[in-house]
Amino acid sequence: MLRVLKGLLLLASVFILSVPAWANPPRKIPRSDQVQTVFLNYAFILNPCADLSGEANNDEESKNEILKMGEEARKGLPPHTCDNPKLVEKLFRAKFLLNAIATVVPDPWNVDTRITPPLYAKIDRCKDTACLNRALDTVIAKLSPIYQNSPEPKVRYAPDGKHRLCSGKWASIPINTALAFLSKKQLQEMAGYLGYATEDTQVNTCTDSHGKLMEFFTDLGGVDSPVWLFRVAHNKATLLFSTEDSGGTYGVLESSCNGWPDLITHARSSAGADLTYYRYDGTRYQQVYSYTEMPVGSFDSDNNWSIALPMGDTTPVSCH
Repeated sequence: MLRVLKGLLLLASVFILSVPAWANPPRKIPRSDQVQTVFLNYAFILNPCADLSGEANNDEESKNEILKMGEEARKGLPPHTCDNPKLVEKLFRAKFLLNAIATVVPDPWNVDTRITPPLYAKIDRCKDTACLNRALDTVIAKLSPIYQNSPEPKVRYAPDGKHRLCSGKWASIPINTALAFLSKKQLQEMAGYLGYATEDTQVNTCTDSHGKLMEFFTDLGGVDSPVWLFRVAHNKATLLFSTEDSGGTYGVLESSCNGWPDLITHARSSAGADLTYYRYDGTRYQQVYSYTEMPVGSFDSDNNWSIALPMGDTTPVSCH
């Protein structure tokens, strides 16, 4: 009986240890026939060999435009690439990973500088399909584990919920008290919003090891609601971070740079969602990476496939 009980306990422990792996299965990588994009030019980014002539309107001009887009997408591919169905599917898989990897990693600002450039270069150097086949294998082997197994980035959003940029207690203060800390130039830069929405502006302050922080949030109905974050010392406010199109909120990431956590903003756009990442350069937060996350399909009701379309200016930031 004792042996049976030990066996059952051992079996139960194995089951319990196995549950986390089942609860977080690897992300699925789509096949080309599972992906759809609203914009044809993005379809060619993922599948340069796609035949999209059926998407043309019933006119010659539309058909010619699609043919021209396809020719441009295939430029640089080795001859006969699109004649091999297996190679075409492998090309799609590699292209999807190259364009989707930024949507799942916690540090997407490193994607276009460290991860994907050598992989794109390996593909671009190929003059025949044998070389391309090897290059695509390399890309898929390198990126598949990252795409499938990267943990979901942990983000704590502010001002809603608990703040995490400051470890102290946040408290609201009257807006006129807060405005007294600002310079004439700062007031002018904010006047376009504060001029007609002062009654909708909330100001919160918090003090911790970083000093005293002061945050302005103007509620303009969710979209394009600006946020300004200042550090106050000696009755003077220094701008740390501002955004005018975040929907009134920003996220605090677990990663950090120069002693301050990294930030993210999230705004709706016509193509999907615009995500922008900021890192502290020692004086203030700089925009280090920005992209539009465009859905290209889904494999169940809760999970979508998306690609990243880089956008906006970026400023490199060195962390010490």
